[in-house]
Amino acid sequence: MAFKLDGAEDISEMYHKSIGLQQYEWWALSEFKAKKAPFHKEQLNYFDLMILAQHHGLRTRLLDVTTNPLVALYFACENDKTDGQLICFRNQWSKLSTIKTGVNDEIPNYFAKDIKGFLLFIRSIDKYTIVIPSHLNEKIVSQNGCFIMFKQPLLEIKHDENLFEIDIPKDKKHVIRKELRKLGYSRSKIYPDLNSSASKIDNSLFE
Repeated sequence: MAFKLDGAEDISEMYHKSIGLQQYEWWALSEFKAKKAPFHKEQLNYFDLMILAQHHGLRTRLLDVTTNPLVALYFACENDKTDGQLICFRNQWSKLSTIKTGVNDEIPNYFAKDIKGFLLFIRSIDKYTIVIPSHLNEKIVSQNGCFIMFKQPLLEIKHDENLFEIDIPKDKKHVIRKELRKLGYSRSKIYPDLNSSASKIDNSLFE
């Protein structure tokens, strides 16, 4: 499994300023559930609700990851202005704590009417856990996406013993993107929507 860190500074700033982070999280997800979730056809469990909220811009304790190293490589090579980096889990998937959101038997009803259930779940996490989502949207499917849910949002995961790093010089990104396109990993595959299709036409002139 590999992933990239994205927006870490903004998230860290929010968490440092937040006095009651867990209270805020529960309130924010409750508001999202009331206002947005009814438009979703399927009944959402707690984890899928948090994933859907993050997809629509709500900041959460989830970190996007992918089980596909080529998808992670694409992400790491998007920005030509800075060096990139892949941060990868060693091949110990079976040893990692995981939750499959599509398997209802694995998901207790932590989203209670008050904050107690939410806090009980957060406290039950050891350090972090892998959340494998049900297929909520096409982007998650295309990116082979899953998530890391942290007990402490400011946890410095880069120093975890289960991880290793691969540095990518910025002057090599252009060549890597060309090779990825030959393998079928273009922007339209990673971001499967109409805006991405337009971007693919435009970017093909410059990549």
